[in-house]
Amino acid sequence: MKVVLLHGAGGGPASLAELVNELSDLEVDCPALPGRPPTGGAPLETVAALAAWVAERIGEERALVAGHSLGGAIALQCAIDHPSRVAALGLIATGARLRVHPSILSALEGTSLATDALDLCRPETPLATARADWHAADRFDAMARLGEVKAATVIIAGADDPLTPPKYARYLEAHIAGAELALLRGAGHFLPTERPVEVAALLRRLRLRALEASP
Repeated sequence: MKVVLLHGAGGGPASLAELVNELSDLEVDCPALPGRPPTGGAPLETVAALAAWVAERIGEERALVAGHSLGGAIALQCAIDHPSRVAALGLIATGARLRVHPSILSALEGTSLATDALDLCRPETPLATARADWHAADRFDAMARLGEVKAATVIIAGADDPLTPPKYARYLEAHIAGAELALLRGAGHFLPTERPVEVAALLRRLRLRALEASP
């Protein structure tokens, strides 16, 4: 079973490099979402559109789809809208709704990045794409549809995450049938770089669970 890893807002595959390395013995696809190299094209404006792009990329097979932050929202939306593509779901430092603080959105306005916005996107991510990512996150809301998720699910959260705090993870656990929650003590929001070994182990266990459950 292939593992598809999705990066967060303003980022790219490089932000998941350590996690990809920990899963190097598996078939892993860690794409750049549209609007940034090497994928290119125009950025997509909604999580639903991004989820459709991921589902098309997966093709006819079923995969373990996991994502960090905005990537987790995309993975979740993919499991809801395209359930035949998602055999297992990994939700890393994310939530069923991702309201973005107005200060972040305002920092991304204008023709160039303000100093306080430099940490909101990687250098290779165009400003228009960073804006689209963060606005897509702000509009995302799957709270009413969590009951539609049928894939085996693990929720991985940092106990000290200020952006997607543990209450987000507990809400997901309470509303996705059979979901498992792993709350990592002393960890913040950037779990793929803070705790890649632990995140990889949890995804491996999820993959095995999904394989054992498949007909």
